[in-house]
Amino acid sequence: FDSCTSIKDLTIVGDDVTIGTNAFSGSSLETVKFTGDGVILGNGAFASCTHLTKVEFAGTVGSIGRSAFSSCTALTDINIPSGTDIGEAAFYGCTSLKNLTIAGDDVNVGKNAFSESSLESVKFTGSRVILGDGAFAGCTKLTKVEFAGTAESIGAGAFTYCITLTDFTIPEGITSIEPRVFMLCSSPANITIPSSIKSIGEMAFDSCTSIKDLTIVGDDVNIGTNAFSGSS
Repeated sequence: FDSCTSIKDLTIVGDDVTIGTNAFSGSSLETVKFTGDGVILGNGAFASCTHLTKVEFAGTVGSIGRSAFSSCTALTDINIPSGTDIGEAAFYGCTSLKNLTIAGDDVNVGKNAFSESSLESVKFTGSRVILGDGAFAGCTKLTKVEFAGTAESIGAGAFTYCITLTDFTIPEGITSIEPRVFMLCSSPANITIPSSIKSIGEMAFDSCTSIKDLTIVGDDVNIGTNAFSGSS
């Protein structure tokens, strides 16, 4: 269905549906709904569907492939179920996506999955969250990230250049802050590093020009090269 410019609404009924690589890319879809469980979306499945505003999953999703929704510039509404693997650049450049809630446990957000999007808030409701390198890099309107449970890792540069990020609590379960995670995040004023953190990577908070107060809790913390250079 690549570049089928008259398709507007799509409903896919049933379980264990796999959508192949670029199956609907460049089409004129406006809404997509999956009614069943076990959905798998291939790489670029809905890439560059610039009229797509809403995607609904009624059941479970095994994986969302690389660039599956990249450059879907009208996408404003999507729910992502528990246990979903979100591929590299899956939502890259989704410039109308404002608020995101990812429900449940064991969510894996791939490299650059939401980078360069217009997200303003992100909430993870479950535990054992994994964020890949650059997962939200360049989200210049992102102000709040909330973890209701634990996280296993936050990759290098995950929030680089999120220049309006003011509300972020480092979640339980994290033992290291990777390099450049918050580099060029110019808005946070107060940072508390919890006792679980044993290392802070190089340039992790480089050029965070609004940081005024820093509290590091716990023993034997290794602070990397230029970890706070250029901060205030």
